[in-house]
Amino acid sequence: MDKQWSLHAVSSLILLVLLKRTLDQGHAGLSILLLLILLIQVTGTIICVHQKRHKKGIPSSK
Repeated sequence: MDKQWSLHAVSSLILLVLLKRTLDQGHAGLSILLLLILLIQVTGTIICVHQKRHKKGIPSSK
């Protein structure tokens, strides 16, 4: 599971760097696309964290 979170962190960092570079170069369309991808990724990560926290709180029926 740690590898999955590190993959999320690295890919988010890469998206942020690409977003900054496209904004600096004035590519508005590409910047909007990268921002949308980053938003989708962050939203998915938040949903996964939220679901993981709720699974820990529910005792198993074994």
